[in-house]
Amino acid sequence: MSSVTNHTENNNSNVEHGNIKQQLKRRKRRTIFSQSQVAILERRFEQQNYMSVDEREQLAMILDLTTNQIKIWFQNRRYKSRRLKFNKNIRNASSP
Repeated sequence: MSSVTNHTENNNSNVEHGNIKQQLKRRKRRTIFSQSQVAILERRFEQQNYMSVDEREQLAMILDLTTNQIKIWFQNRRYKSRRLKFNKNIRNASSP
């Protein structure tokens, strides 16, 4: 009887594991920012690379985005800025 119980437990475990996989696959779709939103975000990024929670909330209301979308956009933009700076330094170092 223990083999039947183990088989049933394994099936239940697989079903639960399958549900978790489905939940993980249901990620939020990628946000597509409009040109005007990007222009405002870029201008703001030039002024300051980091924003407070209050500033994010205010900008989110203006752009009709969530504060999380603003936060992630700034994180990604900071990464892009560092990457561009790094690549520029590599090109300058390899130039004769």
